[in-house]
Amino acid sequence: MAKWINIWIRRVLIWPIGALMIYLIMGFRLIIPASWSSLFIGAVVRTVAPLTPWHKRARKNIQLVMPDLSHVEQNQILKKMWWNLGRTMGEFPYLERLSRKDHITEHGSAAIEGIRETGGFIIGGHIGNWELSAFPVISRAIPFSISYRPLNNPLAKHALDNRLSLAQNTFIKGMESARGIIDNARKKQTMILLVDQKLREGMIVPFFGKGATTAVSYIRAALKHHVPLIMVRVKRLKGCQFDLYLETVDTASILANNPEQDPVLAVATAINQRLEEWIRETPEQWFWPHRRWPESKNEPPHEISP
Repeated sequence: MAKWINIWIRRVLIWPIGALMIYLIMGFRLIIPASWSSLFIGAVVRTVAPLTPWHKRARKNIQLVMPDLSHVEQNQILKKMWWNLGRTMGEFPYLERLSRKDHITEHGSAAIEGIRETGGFIIGGHIGNWELSAFPVISRAIPFSISYRPLNNPLAKHALDNRLSLAQNTFIKGMESARGIIDNARKKQTMILLVDQKLREGMIVPFFGKGATTAVSYIRAALKHHVPLIMVRVKRLKGCQFDLYLETVDTASILANNPEQDPVLAVATAINQRLEEWIRETPEQWFWPHRRWPESKNEPPHEISP
């Protein structure tokens, strides 16, 4: 009976309210500028999110991997994190408008200049406004693919259309995405991936010194088909202004410096290390509620391979 009640509440109450809020945000682009939407939703999320279970999980993750921080410092990170998330949500309907040079300053452009011919993977994490990670290819009119997770709320599934329409090909995470990654590398095309989330299946890779199940299929495909891996970071500045950083993963040097290690693990470790460096620099701009480590769910930690 309890399960039936939960299903009923989700379908009759949670889904409609959630969908209404999402489409309200999407409708903002018709009446107010991006900066207003960003500020308003940022304020709402910063107020409401600390009351949710996600807040407790985010704090637990911070305590797990950054134990030297004081309680006050943790609170500051959490408050600013929800502010950043809310602003990112408020900016979602305006991605096309924000994907212009008057909102984004690009650094490391040389890393991406040849990707039109070589194809490859542009990889990043949920840092700053990660939805703008496609700016380097959009601004250069380079076709690209993305992998995405459908919304759990079926009443709001069309809210993703604005983002999905920017990509030439879209793949749902799972088997479809795995096939898309292989096909992308084989055809020398460009694909954008966020690789900081936990997977049910993947390789155990160090992240903040702890084992984390990590996506590596794109690394295998890149090494096999000799296409570049380019890391992207979108750093929020003031308001709707961003710095975007691009840098090539030097796989040749990584493999040369780790001759005894599994090549895929060596590259994945280097990528996780770089993501960690970015997160430590601006911890308030990373989405901490992810169940990134088994300890996040009170499970035994993963053993890290040598």
